[in-house]
Amino acid sequence: MSYFFQIVIMALSVFVHQLYSKYYDSTPCGSDSPIEIDGIWFLDDDDNDRQRGGYIFQDTCALFSSEYFEAREKFRNAVKKYNTTLMNNPTTTTGTSNSNSDASVAATAETAHAELWSSLVAVMDGNGPLTLDVAVLPGNTKELGTIVHSSGVHGVEGYAGSAIQLALLELLTWTSQKSEGKIDAEHRPTIVMVHAVNPVGMNQYRRCNENNVDLNRNGIILSGGEANHDSKNGDSVDVDNNNNNKIHDDGIYASFQDFLNKRDPNIAGYDDFRHLFVPEIDTDNGDESNDNLSLYETTIGFYVRAIPALAKHGMAALKRGMVAGQYHHPEGLNYGGQELQSSVQRLFDTFVRDRPEFFRDSPHVLWIDVHTGLGAFGKDSVVRNAHIEHNPEGRRNNEDDPELDDYLTTAYSVTSSVDGERSTAQAFKGYDLSKGMLMEFLGDSYRKIITLQSDSGGDDDRGSKEGIFLVQEFGTLPSIFVGRALILDNLLYHFRKNRHHRRRSNTNEEGRGRRDDDEGFSYRSPFLGYAFYPQSTEWRSSIIRRGVAIVLQGMEYSTARSKSRLS
Repeated sequence: MSYFFQIVIMALSVFVHQLYSKYYDSTPCGSDSPIEIDGIWFLDDDDNDRQRGGYIFQDTCALFSSEYFEAREKFRNAVKKYNTTLMNNPTTTTGTSNSNSDASVAATAETAHAELWSSLVAVMDGNGPLTLDVAVLPGNTKELGTIVHSSGVHGVEGYAGSAIQLALLELLTWTSQKSEGKIDAEHRPTIVMVHAVNPVGMNQYRRCNENNVDLNRNGIILSGGEANHDSKNGDSVDVDNNNNNKIHDDGIYASFQDFLNKRDPNIAGYDDFRHLFVPEIDTDNGDESNDNLSLYETTIGFYVRAIPALAKHGMAALKRGMVAGQYHHPEGLNYGGQELQSSVQRLFDTFVRDRPEFFRDSPHVLWIDVHTGLGAFGKDSVVRNAHIEHNPEGRRNNEDDPELDDYLTTAYSVTSSVDGERSTAQAFKGYDLSKGMLMEFLGDSYRKIITLQSDSGGDDDRGSKEGIFLVQEFGTLPSIFVGRALILDNLLYHFRKNRHHRRRSNTNEEGRGRRDDDEGFSYRSPFLGYAFYPQSTEWRSSIIRRGVAIVLQGMEYSTARSKSRLS
């Protein structure tokens, strides 16, 4: 018996060691090997054949950050470096002028000059302004369209997306010097990078924002109202064109409140697992100087609640109850909020009200939204959340038209959730009852813009339009460990916040403190870093390779589609 026991202990030790080595590799980013990207395409002068080359990211660790402000500063500096390179290299122009004069070079370089602006999202005590930053690298919008790349919708997941954006800026800066103009603004799509959609979550290493709202459950598609109405020209869109409202049910919502009234609070079984997702603990007991959860709560206590729930309902039901989103428990997991959040509103304002040309003038829009947490470790599962096609009367799709999926050759999996389809990828199972997905919301906004354009006679004779809105999800830990991290983070966050409110109430004059007073409260999750931003050399390398590849493949697809439209 003792021999058998020793064998079991040895086997468990090997298993734990392998698990830890793969998922909890805390290799500091300081000695990562250079990353080589192959298959970078450049259009030849005769616009026919392609030649492919490569680029090596020598300082991989410079692409990754450990703090939100560090990531933002790197992003802004990379855009500035791109602009400096353009001004110092006369070959990197738009190709719109044949003059060799200094004035012509300056004018064309200025045309390709990247824009950079910031939108204030929140001001946190002691942290300064937290902003959503947008960089626009102008390209041939009219022929090759627009590619949008966004990071940080889920806060802490933004560190991966930010690193990819820095890699893209480095690569495009280099190609502007080395390609002799073959991948300049005239020969590529316009590229828009949205950095840190949820800067508060990124700063706190959490997924939700300052209101505990999951922004990827907050984009409720409405038949009218502020999120679906252009206040500048007074236009609105007939709800019959709003197909995305019918992705999961027949609900068409007049307002956010209308959606809340119609949504079954327990539609996906959230309340069946509420004792596990948000366990009740007494914040009044224990050492007031210790704001950490007990060892019991983070270990045995979690599994005491989790194992019976899994045995009774199964892992699939648990995941569905967690990821579907809920709108009735503000302190719970994946809370979708009671109203449109400021970051989502800012995205809508940018692409629909303030700068509609990105959608309106582009024959093709490809949006890539980067996330982490689900799927195979370091691999990217890609899902199409919205795919809008519009052809003018008399034009039909050609069977020879290029398909985006044929170009996404490096993705681990490519699936679709459009028009009621269910993604077959393991990473996206359980999402069939989810509402408020940001890519669906923005895809619907795109639909409205091109519908208005068509109805007003704004299409040209080649007025076919296409908008594809993707999520690129990079796997980290096994789902059970990701779920555990989310539950413990949410528990600790509200534990500390409740204690903070009580302390302020006790120290306030006459004891009239407000429980919603967050002044002086700060938080950084000790649980979600491992779950959504692994410190692994292998993981970092895969993020850069796959993250850059999908954008380059999207650029190549845009070029192929442009040729198909013109043929």
